[in-house]
Amino acid sequence: MEAARWRSCQATSFDSDDFYAGTSGTGTLTIGSQALMNTRDFYAGYGADATGNVNVDGAYLSPDATYIGYAGNATFVLQNGSTLQSTTGSVGTLAGSHGILQLTDSTWKAVQQSTPVAITVGGQGTGEVQASGTSLILALSLTIGDGAGSNGNVALDGGTLTITNGIQVGNAGSGELSLSGSATSTSYGVDIGVLADSTGTVSVTASTLKSDDTIQVGLSGTGTLETSGAELEAPELVVGQNAGSSGTVTISGGTTRITGELNVSVQGAGTLTLQDGGTLATQQGNVGFSPGVTGTVNILGGTWNNTQDITVGVAGIGTLATGASGIITSRNGYVGQDAGSTGTVTMNGGQWVMTNTLAVGVNGEGHFSGSAGAAVTAESSQIGLNAGSSGEVTLDDALWTTTNTLTIGSAGNGEFNASNGSVITATMIELAAGNGITGSLAVTNSWVVTQTIN
Repeated sequence: MEAARWRSCQATSFDSDDFYAGTSGTGTLTIGSQALMNTRDFYAGYGADATGNVNVDGAYLSPDATYIGYAGNATFVLQNGSTLQSTTGSVGTLAGSHGILQLTDSTWKAVQQSTPVAITVGGQGTGEVQASGTSLILALSLTIGDGAGSNGNVALDGGTLTITNGIQVGNAGSGELSLSGSATSTSYGVDIGVLADSTGTVSVTASTLKSDDTIQVGLSGTGTLETSGAELEAPELVVGQNAGSSGTVTISGGTTRITGELNVSVQGAGTLTLQDGGTLATQQGNVGFSPGVTGTVNILGGTWNNTQDITVGVAGIGTLATGASGIITSRNGYVGQDAGSTGTVTMNGGQWVMTNTLAVGVNGEGHFSGSAGAAVTAESSQIGLNAGSSGEVTLDDALWTTTNTLTIGSAGNGEFNASNGSVITATMIELAAGNGITGSLAVTNSWVVTQTIN
């Protein structure tokens, strides 16, 4: 067995070709304050039975490629303003390896001639990166849990993660990214659960996750995104992208800004939950996008502000539920959009305010229920809008306000039931507006406030 140790004193410069800390036994390298070390490739834990320990304290290490846990085990510590600058980086490279990189108020830069390059945490083995304080990680791309059977974990407690291109969390293996302590992550795209059978988890607590491209939760694998008191920003959020995928998003408090579309269940299964007073801002919201898929959105506590349309059941199955403190605003609301779709809205308290139209059963099947003081407001309402559609509304101690016309059975069949102190308010109510259409309004222990019923 090998037991090797190399130390540098202060203000020391060391240059070498390839450097190995632990080739078949245990190797330890300590680099002290103000030291500078230049090598070609750097290996910590090279052999399958090897252990490499590297401690960098206030020094600068500049290899070409860096492998922390190549085939064996390695622990690499950067502290007190240390810098690791490499042309590429891998933590937990080969199957069976276990690499750990710890940064405290230090920097890991993967660059080549000032251009960022890729880093991988959990290539085929197990890789961990633990960063705290004012640490900085800079790279072209970051893959966490790259190969099948791999495990990757990147945790920032404070500090900054700056990725020029995308972050992949669980490419073919299992990956986890966590941000806490006011940490900040910026990238061009975030994919969570990329390939089939992969698992990716991202958790953001009192920190910021910003992406200049789409965040995909469950691309073809299983993806989970959880935020708590966090700031999240992206042009688009997709939950359950490809067939066979599964995506889950839970937003607890904080602010989530999606400047474009929110798509929950495109071709896979998707669920999004907003709670604990969080704010979700989107331009367009689609739930249950493709035939045969099921998407679910729960606004249990907090506000979802959508500037354009919310469609529940685009071509598939979509469900939208609100809790007592859930608030939704949008221009239009469509429930059961395409022929063959099913949309279901269940409001157990809460509010949904539309500045234009609410249609329950557009071309498909729509169901809408309100209870426990739920309040719905729209300029116009259609229950069973187009030919072949069907819409059903059930109110139990709820409020329905249409500032213009409420049509029950427009060109499709419509049914409206109100009970237990519900209030229906509309300037005009139309029943069965088309030939051969069924439109029914049943009111029990409730009130209808209108000027005209046709």
